[in-house]
Amino acid sequence: MGSLQSLCSTEHLDASCSQCQYSTPHTKQLSLWSLPPLLVLQLKRFELSTSHGTYQWKKLSHSIDFPVHGLDLRGLLSPIDGGHDDSEPCTDRCFIDALDPRVRRGIEYLQNELNIPLSSASRSCTKYDLYAVVNHCGRGISSGHYTAHIRRPDETCWWLADDTVVTPLSEDELSPSTTAYLLFYVRQDVASGATELSDLFPTN
Repeated sequence: MGSLQSLCSTEHLDASCSQCQYSTPHTKQLSLWSLPPLLVLQLKRFELSTSHGTYQWKKLSHSIDFPVHGLDLRGLLSPIDGGHDDSEPCTDRCFIDALDPRVRRGIEYLQNELNIPLSSASRSCTKYDLYAVVNHCGRGISSGHYTAHIRRPDETCWWLADDTVVTPLSEDELSPSTTAYLLFYVRQDVASGATELSDLFPTN
C-alpha cells in the first residue's frame, strides 16, 4: 500500500545543535526490525478540524484500495548491519549480533527482563493475507454503525457480519472501500501452518 510506503519514507528535517546552535540537515525514517504474525492496520477515517473556534471530528469517506492477498512489507524492514545477507537464514543470536548496539540492548531487555522472545521467523516471511475488516458507516466518530467482513482460516469465502445477520460476500466487494476502518492481516507462513504461533511466542 502506498500509504505505508509514505509513512516509512525518509523525512528531511532542519535542526540546530542545542549547544553550538549550528544548523544542519537531518533525516528521520520509520522502519521495522521484525514483522508480527498478526497485523492490524487502522485507517485514518476521522480528522480533527476547527469550525468557528471549536474543534470537531470530521469523517473521511475517501475510497481506499488495499490488497487482499500478498501485502508485502519487505521494503519496510530495517537492513541488518554487519554484512549479513537478509535473504539467508539467520539465527536469533546472529540476528541480534548484527544490529546496532543500542537496538541490541533494547532487544535483549525485551527478551531477558520482559520475557518477550525474538524469532528470526519474523523476518523470513514478509507477506500477509487479509482475514478480516471492520467497517464504519456513519457521519461522525460518536455515531454510526459497525459491520465486519470475515474469513475463516479454513475457508476461502468471505462473510458480512451485520449485527445478527451473516451473509456471503464476494471477495471483489472488499477493496476498494469507503467504509473500511480496521484491516486484519495474517502472515502467510502462519496462515499456512509453516510457522506456529507457539514457536514464535513459547510459554516456557
